[in-house]
Amino acid sequence: MVEIALNVALILLALGLPVTLYRLVQGPTAADRLLAVETAMLLALGLIAVFTVKFAPELFPVVLVLALIGVVSSVAVSKYLINGRPF
Repeated sequence: MVEIALNVALILLALGLPVTLYRLVQGPTAADRLLAVETAMLLALGLIAVFTVKFAPELFPVVLVLALIGVVSSVAVSKYLINGRPF
């Protein structure tokens, strides 16, 4: 049963990436593109997390480190869009 749930999660996360990448390319403003990058990062982290649960659970701290890097970079780009300088 868990194997089926993991496979369904992989499929749904993989289906979300092309839609997000379309918004990244077509986004009319930089804020739309920033949200698309953030969403793509979260989808990719979800895929990595499901892969680690399925194949190598000892690699899960990698997902946490990537999530922290993504949050910090998203905040930096948001501040740059608002103020014109990152810090």
